[in-house]
Amino acid sequence: MASTSYQGIIFPDRAESLREATYASYRVFLDFWQPLADQLRAFYEPVKDRGVTRVLLVYGPQGGGKTMFARKLASDFENTPPTGSVEPTRENLWHRISGGTYGSGARLDGGLIISARAATSVISVTDDQTLGGVVIQDDKDWLANLVSRVEGDPIRRWIILLDNAERGHFIQALVDLPDVEFIRTRDQPETAFLAAQRFVGYARTKLRGCMFVVLTNSLPFAQTVDNAINSQHSGMLVRTDLPLPGATEKEIVVRVNTNRLNKISYWYCLDRAGPTEKSAVYTALSGAETFPGSFAAVDTAIRSSTRTGRRAKTCLLTLIVLTKNLDLSQIPAIGRVWRDEVSHQWLSIVNYDEGWASLILPTRDAELLESEWMLRVVAVGEPFSKSLLSEDLTHQQSCRGLLESLKRAFGPGTHQSTLDANREELTRVVDNWPDTSQMNIDATFWQLGQRRSVAYEPALTRILPGYNQTRQGFLSYRPDFISSTYKPCSILAAGSDDINQINDVIKREAHVFEFTAMDQFNLNNVSTYLRQKLPNYVEVVREQ
Repeated sequence: MASTSYQGIIFPDRAESLREATYASYRVFLDFWQPLADQLRAFYEPVKDRGVTRVLLVYGPQGGGKTMFARKLASDFENTPPTGSVEPTRENLWHRISGGTYGSGARLDGGLIISARAATSVISVTDDQTLGGVVIQDDKDWLANLVSRVEGDPIRRWIILLDNAERGHFIQALVDLPDVEFIRTRDQPETAFLAAQRFVGYARTKLRGCMFVVLTNSLPFAQTVDNAINSQHSGMLVRTDLPLPGATEKEIVVRVNTNRLNKISYWYCLDRAGPTEKSAVYTALSGAETFPGSFAAVDTAIRSSTRTGRRAKTCLLTLIVLTKNLDLSQIPAIGRVWRDEVSHQWLSIVNYDEGWASLILPTRDAELLESEWMLRVVAVGEPFSKSLLSEDLTHQQSCRGLLESLKRAFGPGTHQSTLDANREELTRVVDNWPDTSQMNIDATFWQLGQRRSVAYEPALTRILPGYNQTRQGFLSYRPDFISSTYKPCSILAAGSDDINQINDVIKREAHVFEFTAMDQFNLNNVSTYLRQKLPNYVEVVREQ
């Protein structure tokens, strides 16, 4: 289970942090950048076809994702081979730009991606040497170093990424002034005019065939560069704003990456937080707060956890095991027993809150899953299996009734009287089970291994409507049966920062059944089965 020390979550406070191994699993989302990708494609085409030079000047607030955009473009370009074939993917920003179509739903052309990659180089003007590919040091010599590269290969097309262009080197290299003199004159209109005049000169000669992507968080700088260059060469530069995510898109980025980077889930952080901290997360995600600020709100929420006492109701995975030999001594070995619902003759129902995933999954995955899910193991002996495989209507109705009762999921706040009543009901079900003493299960059934499902699945399909049917919420995975579907946690679904509405929308309601049959019910067999299934549930939590 997740740690109860509440020491906060791991999140990148700057795009530069992503170079660290800690953030290797961070997922960059691209859809809200599609308008900018379309602009870059429109700019790239005349550069590629006619060898002109164009400038796209991108303004965005600090923390809005400019550096991440530049890093993603450079890395995706480098990760695309210049020869051979490529399978286009919308997760690759270079594919979106060079794939020959516009819009987030358009189909990409692998041939165009490869040919553009072979004819183009991407140069990052930065002090970040971890980017890989072609990097020019971001200092006052960047222009001379760039010219030497471009002039050496005039047929090639070039994409030049200049991040944080407002820091001074962009202008200083063009006006060729020493530091002291440049600092004194950098804000004068004459300096901007001279820099623009020289840039246009380079663009028409030594830097022909380049597409410059200039990114800045300074609106005055953007306006100055825009006016200065277009006064020299109208239309060479287009200024645009960095597309920013809407509230829903921002929450998806924060939720998915909280879950990918940490051993507790986004939901767990919210559930443990106090009213003020929950409202602060809602405000950050629904307002103009940037990604770092939104992550920081979630971090504050878990750091300031005020929940005490019993755990909240979580999602529930019910594993129903058809078994020939029910060894109850194995029950405590599966995990920490949280609640023993019933143990009577051939029926055992036990809930586990911690430890059930730790012997199977890597530590981070196990704790992430246990922070949002509980495991319930239902072991049923041969009377159930015989009735299930029987064609007798009475036996089938008994199986249907027991499965219907298993749909009930009792959370931590359930009154003891309700639990006692459920135990008594299940005990009566077992005691009144139709006689199976004269019924036989072919001995080969228990020898079929994983192929036993071929025998019992048709019966489950008849008596359990919805068995083995796909429903939303589980990505590409299909649980055996979905009693209540999984919904990614969304605090924005509250519609306001009202704490009662927030608490209502973040409740965990998912409940699924998985079925298996094993002749010997023991820890090894249960663990072997869960080892196949649990990674799917980790992905369900982590990737949406």
